[in-house]
Amino acid sequence: MGSVETIEVRTSSQQSQRLENEMAEIVEKALNMEEVSAIKLYHKVRLKSDYLVVLIFKEGFTEIQTGALGALLRATLKDYGIVYHNHWNEIM
Repeated sequence: MGSVETIEVRTSSQQSQRLENEMAEIVEKALNMEEVSAIKLYHKVRLKSDYLVVLIFKEGFTEIQTGALGALLRATLKDYGIVYHNHWNEIM
């Protein structure tokens, strides 16, 4: 079964463009990692300074193997505001 990590960040509207630019660079590099299936970046409909990053990992990789990318993103995004980070394992 696969797994996903979600990272939410609440930033100021002044930081939004800078955050999106930095995320674009990170996503480009991360998509070359063998354990990464996809990365999605969302913002809230009515509050565009709230972001959600979804890291989707391929099956067969452990949380230890996939956790490094999530930890890197969490550490990077902490510079922009409040961060919530969760790891989810697929059950069905």
